[in-house]
Amino acid sequence: MKKAFDKKTIQRYPYLRVGQQVCNSHYMIIVENGYTEYKSASVPNSSTKLSFGDRIKKMTSALYKNRQNGLVVSFVPLLGPLHVSLNTREHTMKIYYPFFEKLFHDVFGKKKKLAKKPRPWRTTLLLELAFSAWIKIKDNIIKKFTYLQKNIEYQVIIELLDNIIPAALDVYALLFRSGAFEDYVETIFRIWTFALRWKRKNYNKAPLAFLSDLFYWEKNGHPMKEALEKNLIQFNDYWVENMHSRIRATTSSNDSAENIRRQALILDYHKYSAFREMFLTRTRYPYTPQDLKFLTNKTCLFLLSQFREIYKKNEETNSVSNKISSFKKRTKNLSTSASDSDKSSASKRCESK
Repeated sequence: MKKAFDKKTIQRYPYLRVGQQVCNSHYMIIVENGYTEYKSASVPNSSTKLSFGDRIKKMTSALYKNRQNGLVVSFVPLLGPLHVSLNTREHTMKIYYPFFEKLFHDVFGKKKKLAKKPRPWRTTLLLELAFSAWIKIKDNIIKKFTYLQKNIEYQVIIELLDNIIPAALDVYALLFRSGAFEDYVETIFRIWTFALRWKRKNYNKAPLAFLSDLFYWEKNGHPMKEALEKNLIQFNDYWVENMHSRIRATTSSNDSAENIRRQALILDYHKYSAFREMFLTRTRYPYTPQDLKFLTNKTCLFLLSQFREIYKKNEETNSVSNKISSFKKRTKNLSTSASDSDKSSASKRCESK
């Protein structure tokens, strides 16, 4: 904790100081907030698994006491951009799994297997390959297949490559971390439309709540809007999520709240350990920049083959529809000529009589 005080990070990330955290409800099991006078008999013991309502009650009590002591001025729920990006990538892979499975087999080999829920780094790799390849061939494809604008399969692939994948990749890594506020808000709105269309639980509401708060602050001239716009990168949930992931990796569901709290303190204490860094085995990314360039070129060939298949299917559909329309015309002409001949023969019989 001394290093945190020396670096003045304790003010930026108050969850590091036990007893003064401002956390999401799922952190409240491991938070030691010392609010004994606010405990009620309806709230279970901290060693038991709390329900969502009990966690909210516990968090509210802690915030109320800390606000009285002047430690917490206000509590504003904000959308976590890292979670938005990760969940959008994961759900994109789930919704368009057949497409990414074809891409994976074409690029990495048919004998390779792609899990139904790939690891995050592999999901990001496939999304990056698809987007990088699309950037290379986009102009030629748009010019070549202009007449396919009404083809549903063509529109689905264009929507995936030109809209969904860029939003999922850029919302946190590029837009949020660079402080591009206007582009970030626009991308959050686009991601909300995806979640609404996919009926994605929570994320079909959370971005809309964030946008509603933002527009309310803007309409009423609230200083929170200006604070977000000028200091966007400071409202980052990475530090909490990173700590949460480290705690989950070193604990189990059978651990008590006290054991989890102690493990969290140990992890934080050894975070900057020079001794640990000496013996730490770091994982290297399996692909070099040259490998990624080669894989991107292979992905370009895959995308071209997909558009060629769409073109062939469209031509087959057009030929079948042309045959059907020509058949209908012939049958109509035959029926018209038959009715004309019947009328002429009837008129001749009448004249003979």
